[in-house]
Amino acid sequence: MFRTVIKASALSVALLALSASMTGCSTVSEWMFGGDDNREPPAELKPVSAPIAVSQVWSASAGSGVGEEWVRFRPALDGQQVFVAGRDGEVSALSAGSGASAWRVDLDEPLSAGAGAGEGLVVVASDAGQLIVLGAADGAERWRTQLTAPALSPAVIKSGVVVVRTVDGNLSGYDAGTGARVWVYPRRVPALTMRGVSAPVLVGKNGVVSGADSGKLTLVTLEKGFPVWERDVAVASGRSELERIVDIDGDPVIGATAVFAVSFQGRAAAFQIQDGQGIWSREMSSSAGLDVDADQVYVTDEDSDVWALDASTGESLWRQTELHRRALTGPVAVGRYVAVADFEGYVHFLSREDGRVVGRIRTDDKGVLGPMVEQDGVLYVQGRGGNVVALRPGA
Repeated sequence: MFRTVIKASALSVALLALSASMTGCSTVSEWMFGGDDNREPPAELKPVSAPIAVSQVWSASAGSGVGEEWVRFRPALDGQQVFVAGRDGEVSALSAGSGASAWRVDLDEPLSAGAGAGEGLVVVASDAGQLIVLGAADGAERWRTQLTAPALSPAVIKSGVVVVRTVDGNLSGYDAGTGARVWVYPRRVPALTMRGVSAPVLVGKNGVVSGADSGKLTLVTLEKGFPVWERDVAVASGRSELERIVDIDGDPVIGATAVFAVSFQGRAAAFQIQDGQGIWSREMSSSAGLDVDADQVYVTDEDSDVWALDASTGESLWRQTELHRRALTGPVAVGRYVAVADFEGYVHFLSREDGRVVGRIRTDDKGVLGPMVEQDGVLYVQGRGGNVVALRPGA
């Protein structure tokens, strides 16, 4: 039985046809809207009053881009290198400081998941369901292996184990030296889900946290894949399969002692890392995800409104609505600001204090879909057109 796959924001933005493996089926937009475009339009951008300076440190290319496909590529940072992969199979290593290319290889096959990096390796995944591992120093292929299903999010690497989440729900660990699978943690996949999966996230010395399409958040051991705890971020409810979608598509985020996650049509929640005990939860719907700092949690909701929540209680601190329906990415805390990017390729910088839009720069006229990444006060952005930029917001 095929798994039906969709991708939407509030089930109303850029609804796609069903998975290519289900040729001949109706599209979700046809069932929901009868072919009529009755969606609320995105908000028009307002001029930014007294904008901060945002400098483009460098710009580079990650290949030909993703076109109209819903493939969320992102840069991967490891030390002073940035690794990027393109839909067309190009993989590159760039200097984090200058954007200069150290190497570029063409795998000559379409990729479904962008780069993951660590321990001298770069990992990508292909449409054919293969995990492909390259050397970080020279881009030479080390090994490849067949996954249990395609991957749509980057792998993570630590202690000689490559961990990847695939669309069949499996979380799997592979030996970083040989490619042999050393463990698999299977999970049930609902009949109808969003197109997209969150990436696994490393925790401490021997943990991996992963969200699931069922709305569950799980901590497993890195070495053996043994479950430590599993908790519900959201519980499916409603009479139809559409109403019961509760995917966790934004990456979980690790704080000092807590892990934070948000689901579509569900909740945002915080759990203790050690035992998974709930700290707080509140109603929230997001497929874009969240970020945290020492005091606040930032969430892009299903309508592309950006929220700041108290990290200790989950209470609302502010809500930014000027970017309503602009298909925003998940937020990223960078310097004194919170950054989000939109479907037209603009990166918007918000004040952490009150959510005001204080800066803006356009990075890719095809838009930005994948998550952005921050390191040392610099924001790294990969656009749908294949443009990769490093941005530094001013003081």
